[in-house]
Order: sequence, then structure tokens, then C-alpha cells
Amino acid sequence: MEGDNPKKRKMVLSNHDYHDFGKVLRFKILLPNGTSVELTLRNPDPEMPLGNFVSLVRDKYFEARRRRRYDSTSKIRDINWKGGSLFIQDANDTKLRNVIKLKNFKPDKCHILRLHDGSSDVAKSFENMWDLTPDTDLLLELPEEYTFETALADLIDNSLQAVWSNGENNRKLIRYDRKTSMR
Repeated sequence: MEGDNPKKRKMVLSNHDYHDFGKVLRFKILLPNGTSVELTLRNPDPEMPLGNFVSLVRDKYFEARRRRRYDSTSKIRDINWKGGSLFIQDANDTKLRNVIKLKNFKPDKCHILRLHDGSSDVAKSFENMWDLTPDTDLLLELPEEYTFETALADLIDNSLQAVWSNGENNRKLIRYDRKTSMR
């Protein structure tokens, strides 16, 4: 047979290798100071030490602070990045202290995690008060059926939800009126 070389091994991909190829994990990490960051991991190992994961989160946090230019007088409290009591809590309230098992997260959704720095129980005292508003850069990449006005209304709605705490069975509605200028 032509092209067959008995001295060379054939490359074979196992189902496990093929499944992880091109895997992208997305996370939204709620920070103890009321801010949040988005983290995307491409082709990650099945596990990551907590310290490495927190370093990635810290880098994203400082990048976001530079981009949004939080001034020094803003009331955002510092995060204790070097404290020994850092841990991550997932949506099931499971505390992840040593290793993040990335293989347990599905690649087709955004996972919300909470970072605790041991300073105080901020997660309970400010429950549902994190800013989950997406970056305005997302307005530049809209699907065809999603208009700029719809995206703007969603952005305003998400921002208001981040600051309004609705009681059970309580809704607050907003209205957006767009007026065209007369020339």
C-alpha cells in the first residue's frame, strides 16, 4: 500500500481528547466588593489550583478597573487578594478551596461563581446587588434581529436591576422613549 509506513505510528484521538478540543469555559465571578468580572478559559486543563484561578480573576479585575477608570474616591472596598481565607463558591453553594475542577463545568453556558476573601459576609448582606451589566462593547457586535435600541434598553434594564432590590412578586418597569430630532 502506498503511503503506509510501518515505522510511524498513526495519530489517534480518543473521545476524551476530541471532546476537550476547542473547549471554552465562561465564568462570571461576583467579587466581595460588589463588582464582577468575566473570565474565559480556552482549552483548560481538567483541574486548576485555586491560587492560579484567583490570579486570573485578579488580573481581569485590575484590567476592568483600568478600563472603567474607577477613581480613588469611589466607594468600592478593597479585596483581600493575599488573605489565606480566599475561596470560590459555585451556584450550588459548594465551597472550592484548593482546586477548581474545571471538568465539572459545562462549556455551553456562563457559570456564576462568588469569590470570598474572608473579610466579612458581604454575600449575604448585599445579596443580588452585584453589577451584572455587560460591557458596552457588546453593543458593537449585535445579531441582526437585535437592534441597537433593544440592546440599549436591555443595558438600562440590567443596570437598574443591579441597583434596585425588588421584593417578592414586585416588578419595576422602565420605559424608553426615543425621539428623532427634526432637521
